[in-house]
Amino acid sequence: MEGIRATDIRESNEKLVKRFLMEYGECTKMDIANGSGLSHPTVAKVLAEMVETGQAVKVGKEASYGGRCSDKYRLEYDYHHVLVLIFTTDSLYYQVNNLAQKKKESGAISIQGETHILEAADLISDVRTRFPNLRLVEIGLPGNILDGRLVYMATPFYLVGCNVVEELEKRCHLPIQICNDVNAMAYGFYKRHIEVSLKQESMAYLFRNHSGPGAGIIINGKIINGFSGFAGEVCNVWPPQDNLMDEVKSQIAAILSVINPRYLVLSHDRTIELDTNALRRFVEELFPRHTIPQFHITQEIPAGNTPELHFTTEFEENCADGLVELAIESIFP
Repeated sequence: MEGIRATDIRESNEKLVKRFLMEYGECTKMDIANGSGLSHPTVAKVLAEMVETGQAVKVGKEASYGGRCSDKYRLEYDYHHVLVLIFTTDSLYYQVNNLAQKKKESGAISIQGETHILEAADLISDVRTRFPNLRLVEIGLPGNILDGRLVYMATPFYLVGCNVVEELEKRCHLPIQICNDVNAMAYGFYKRHIEVSLKQESMAYLFRNHSGPGAGIIINGKIINGFSGFAGEVCNVWPPQDNLMDEVKSQIAAILSVINPRYLVLSHDRTIELDTNALRRFVEELFPRHTIPQFHITQEIPAGNTPELHFTTEFEENCADGLVELAIESIFP
């Protein structure tokens, strides 16, 4: 038991050091000790082992104004790689990134028939021959995801009911994780475009393509899935509209009324035309001027109560960014 406990402590200490280096880049032993709460000797021991195994490298000396200069360390970013896959009904996009989130390789293949799992397994094996340090595969899928399984899609898709994680793990012998694609878009946009000082704010991401709508919700830096993974399925907002703009407005109204996010991101396929000015006016009208009854005074709600709007058509980039973030966070929880 003592041996097991010692191993657990060592692994925990190593994860703390790795996570600190992930967050802050180049650091001295003292930086890590002060920031992580570990003792200086523990940090020194962990870093020595990481350098010996190739997981960390020395990157020079800290600037000094007298006295001894301390060594600075950073992760060896290519010690691990992650692979992200984005499934659509007829294609498979892939991207390989290192721990610095630098893209190392990317591409796309067409899918013919019911072959997503087989094509993905072959692709993972092929990528692994070029990136033997591949550590984890993160997959973005349209629809409702629960416990590794695709359990619902608004449009018919043969993978509904399939445990994608189980099927791929038994073929590839690598950890596989899956995430709703719009949740990944939301997370990628959130990580890239929301200021660090405001990361605890809420954000909703509404996406629209020809297959229908979807939404991602971020609260306090976390993706909100709901108890059964169904959060964000705005295709079920009733009633459906014949006019696309009216349908988008009803979905916006539902999101703003229920979630009241600090940020609202509207994203759409480039082949779909949305009147962004009209949508902006619609959002502003949801927060009208109010009259205080006892004084009969018309008072405008401060602008800060209106969600900050963003528009983006870079949904593929947002999705890939979000999947990479989720994959690396899983490696260094």
